[in-house]
Amino acid sequence: MAQAVRINDIIRSFGIDTHIDYTDGKYSNVGEVVKALDYLGLDTVRDHAPNSASDPNGQTHLGDAAEAGVQFVFSAQREVDPATVAQRLHAFVETHPGSVVGIEGPNEVNNWPVSYHGLSGQAAALAYQKDLSAAVNADPLLKDIPVLGFTGYTVASASDYTTIHTYAKDGDQPYSWLSRESGVQRAADPGKPLAITETGYHTSLTADTNGGWEGVSEATQAKLLLNTLMDGAALGSKQTFLYELLDAYSDPQGTNQEKHFGLFRLDYSAKPAATAIHNLTGILADDGAQKANFSAGTLNYSIDGLPSSARSLLTEKSDGSYQIIIWNEPDIWNQSTDTAIQAATTGVKVNLGTAFGSVKVFDPLTGSTAIKSLSNVSSLTVDVVDHPVIIEVAGSGGTPPATGHVYGGAGNDTFTVTSPTQIVDESKGGGTDTVMSSISFSLKDTAHAIGNIENLTLTGAANINGTGNALTNVLVGNSGNNILDGSTGADRMAGHAGNDTYVIDNAGDFADETGASGRDSVKAATSFSLADQTRTAGTIENLTLTGTANLSATGNNTANVLTGNDGSNTINGGKGADQLTGGLGNDKLIGKAGADILTGGGGADSFVFDVNPDNLSVDKIRDFSSAAGDKLLFDHTIFAALSLSKFSDENFVLGTKALEADDRLIYDQTSGTLSFDADGSAAGSAVHVADLDKSPALHFSDFQLL
Repeated sequence: MAQAVRINDIIRSFGIDTHIDYTDGKYSNVGEVVKALDYLGLDTVRDHAPNSASDPNGQTHLGDAAEAGVQFVFSAQREVDPATVAQRLHAFVETHPGSVVGIEGPNEVNNWPVSYHGLSGQAAALAYQKDLSAAVNADPLLKDIPVLGFTGYTVASASDYTTIHTYAKDGDQPYSWLSRESGVQRAADPGKPLAITETGYHTSLTADTNGGWEGVSEATQAKLLLNTLMDGAALGSKQTFLYELLDAYSDPQGTNQEKHFGLFRLDYSAKPAATAIHNLTGILADDGAQKANFSAGTLNYSIDGLPSSARSLLTEKSDGSYQIIIWNEPDIWNQSTDTAIQAATTGVKVNLGTAFGSVKVFDPLTGSTAIKSLSNVSSLTVDVVDHPVIIEVAGSGGTPPATGHVYGGAGNDTFTVTSPTQIVDESKGGGTDTVMSSISFSLKDTAHAIGNIENLTLTGAANINGTGNALTNVLVGNSGNNILDGSTGADRMAGHAGNDTYVIDNAGDFADETGASGRDSVKAATSFSLADQTRTAGTIENLTLTGTANLSATGNNTANVLTGNDGSNTINGGKGADQLTGGLGNDKLIGKAGADILTGGGGADSFVFDVNPDNLSVDKIRDFSSAAGDKLLFDHTIFAALSLSKFSDENFVLGTKALEADDRLIYDQTSGTLSFDADGSAAGSAVHVADLDKSPALHFSDFQLL
């Protein structure tokens, strides 16, 4: 049983690279550009972000295209700082609402390096991308537009989509190149949707003798680009941009490959690739009112005799018809002779599982009308050569699910959730399954998540939450502020960008902020240390203990906010200027290094001093109360002038300085200043240890040695 994909989602993933802002070539005719896009059946393009410093006519052309219905993924130009990019995009969106559907980092930073804030190379690109993402997310008109990563280095970056930019060379089929590059990039930047921002084939057969790479014939380009679009869909690419729309500049000798990637020639006549894509989008077009939001069903089909170099994809239209798309990728170009290789034809048997009243076969390379029509058949044989064929079945069969109810199978399934009414169902399946959700979602909500589903990834940039179940889950946040709660299993949670909160209730839970940003928090029902690398990665700043158990909380090297629960807690700040707050229990607060702020809360609390005193790292105690039983605890191994055997009220004095040789602890009740003097009234100076808010009365009985 195979799960179908909405065909509209596939068509919407097809895009074209353009240079509409260039006015010195054929892109200057915006009307022809729009006509060419309409012919292709596509409206999403990737182009340079608006830049008022460039040709003003080119900027006008971008606006004209937007007014004609063109939607843009804009790539930031490395010469323009991120804040300015965001300002110009804000103005563009304000003038042309809905025209920008993506904002991409700088292009090919390995070939066109970024210099930013004194940085260079990969570091500069990462810093630029981080600031671009922040500027976009801070802008009220741009914050809901996804940010795409830069291209050129295989790294994780501040983005909603991870990107690749790959060209198959020497007339090779696209799949091996795209699958390899997408796999490597996804491993480097996991948990994000994929976008293929550039890929294509040029049609100059002489450019390789002038420093370029191997071109192909126009007919071969058509087959390879059809396969490219289907490979992108099969690999889960949310957007696959073909480079490019048009051969915009004259190059009659074919010496410059950059002038021959177009789907249209210099005079806007369609190359075979443009005609084939026109046919493909016409065959696959879904005009139904529910094309974008119906839940696709399943079909029990199989294919006998499929070559190892072939793949298939099941799609569905909103009218209930299914499309089985089959494409094969044998070697079809001889780079030695610059000639096409005629691929063998393979007849494959397609078993539909039940009889269908209408079965049609389409070949987009030859036209948009069916090349074969059958009635009341449960199987058929089709010829597979070197490009896609589409089998459309309607009239019976299939297993349309209940509205919003999607079933998984035996494999590793991925469910996309965009509505709170959707139901994902693994009760009949197996494998390791994943929900990709743009809304808050809980794997333990059995009304919407049925069966064993292991993983949950939040998508987009909204502030949404993800909850696990009793299994060992992997929860991945988006670029917003997320609450990730693994529930009862030993779970791994990764928040990514935003101010994220991890709910820890199992000793095996792991919180991962590697490469992420924001100020993040852990809420733990178990003892927890932010410095424990077996339970955390990256930097997490805040920790709150929950429940009523007697637990411990430990900080790391950053400035932490650590908060206890209603039990008796041990709270240890570690390095950094921390804020430690106990709860209702009898808590022990250990500031450690740094100028810490300590609040005991209710109960009889202990404030511990166990690092060498330093006038620059003075702790502040907010609520010391002798009446409540609070104590000030000094480690005698650090404060060596305090003797366990001889510690007495002779060591404590009220005032501003030591008056006698054995005065060690000096408290100024006027200012609340507590100091330590290692040699009493001798020549050595006292060291400022702590400040007590509201200058409470202190007595020798308030002190204890450790």
